[in-house]
Amino acid sequence: MQQVTNNIFNHKRTAAIILGDKESFTMENRLFSLMCFIAMVVLAVFFVINSLQGYFTISIVVAVVFIFEAVFYYLSRFKTIYRGNIIINGLVSYAALVATYYYDSGINGPIIFLFFFTFNLLVACTPNRLQRYWLALHIITVGTIMAIEFFSPHLISYIYKSNGERVFDVFSCYIVTLVFVFVITRFLLNYYLREKIKTQDSQFKLEAFFETSQSCYILLNRQFEIIYFNHAAATFINNAYNMQLRQGEKLHHVVNIFSGKDFTTYYQKALAGMAHQGEQLIHYELLGDIYWQYSFAPVLNNRKKIIGVAFTCDDITERKQQEEKIKRHNLSLTKIAFAQSHQLRQPVSSVLGLLALIKDDNNNIEEYLPYLNEAVGELDSRLHEVIAHKNNVFN
Repeated sequence: MQQVTNNIFNHKRTAAIILGDKESFTMENRLFSLMCFIAMVVLAVFFVINSLQGYFTISIVVAVVFIFEAVFYYLSRFKTIYRGNIIINGLVSYAALVATYYYDSGINGPIIFLFFFTFNLLVACTPNRLQRYWLALHIITVGTIMAIEFFSPHLISYIYKSNGERVFDVFSCYIVTLVFVFVITRFLLNYYLREKIKTQDSQFKLEAFFETSQSCYILLNRQFEIIYFNHAAATFINNAYNMQLRQGEKLHHVVNIFSGKDFTTYYQKALAGMAHQGEQLIHYELLGDIYWQYSFAPVLNNRKKIIGVAFTCDDITERKQQEEKIKRHNLSLTKIAFAQSHQLRQPVSSVLGLLALIKDDNNNIEEYLPYLNEAVGELDSRLHEVIAHKNNVFN
């Protein structure tokens, strides 16, 4: 694992110094910096080789291109500016290669290797939409200069004084190109492997979350085909319909989770970018009544394009039953309150009236006692009725 996650230098501090740290610079930014840095190293090597061999015109061209690459590297590494510079860099590189091709023996020289090397670098650090243009430019450019050499060979400067000198120049260019193509390839491969490991870890965590959830999750593509489903969804479909969910199959046998027409309508709305959620009671022959809380949500890729629909549903039957029970209790309590305020009003008023009379006529208390006992008895009977009704409600 350590070998995979290390960068091409096998030294994180060195890589951070040359390319910038991973937290502050994007992969594209660091790759462009690496491309410029490698180009500077290659150009420095060629400058020394050509200067030692006395090819001063070629050395001047190499020095000019080195300055351009140094500027591009500075902007990318220290100013995080690289997107527009990639195109400029590619055009400058091709112009320099064309000039060097004619000054460095044409097809007999090493420049063909550098065309391939430059193409490899540009493809590695440019967006996909530009790569076809680099390919076309590469083919057209090399084909054109070779055609010119074929029809006008006198335009080519053959600079080698001996065959050994030519072999050394071509072989050294080949080795440099090979080494740095290897470096770029390893950089991209290591980045790919690191991202693959991150993706696998994220996928594992997501699957662990969805698979342990009690909610039913089903992911559909634009053709109404099942892309993913979790354990809860598979278990419900099996229990409700004695059917098995399978990836790649259409979801026709599951639409009866509720009205098939509604399901299709909400699915199509989600494909149009409109999410929907709601609740519905459905009767199943094998499971009875189930109250669902459901949602339809559009699924987008990294380019913000809708690629499918996520359907989620939760069994809220128990919650709904509790809500209905609470509603019944509240209704009963209302009735009890009504009974207390109306059914008990008459006996209470009678008792209070008799007590008032007794208070005003203390000498005739015994005359009122039968009436008072009757009123209290009626009040007691009404109270027992209310209590009995209350007990029935909460039992």
